[in-house]
Amino acid sequence: MHLMAAKFLDAEEMAIDVDESNALAGAIQNVADLYDVGVIGQKAAAWIHLASTLGGIYGPRFVAISHRKAEEKKRGRQSGVSPNVGNLRPMGQVV
Repeated sequence: MHLMAAKFLDAEEMAIDVDESNALAGAIQNVADLYDVGVIGQKAAAWIHLASTLGGIYGPRFVAISHRKAEEKKRGRQSGVSPNVGNLRPMGQVV
């Protein structure tokens, strides 16, 4: 989650280390223990865990790709050249 925030905000300072992660997890568990939360089934819990794991793995990558593409587009506008101009060929030219 913090890695996703760091990538999204373009702020490496948001990333936390293992000790901080463990401390945060313990604090969250302490709060959760104080509340009577309804029990969900194993299948639902597995799907939730899968979705959060996928988000943790691929979320930062999607953010990085989005930032990279925006930066490439911005550089293309600054140079006055479309990013795809290098791929254009005159009509009828055989490749």
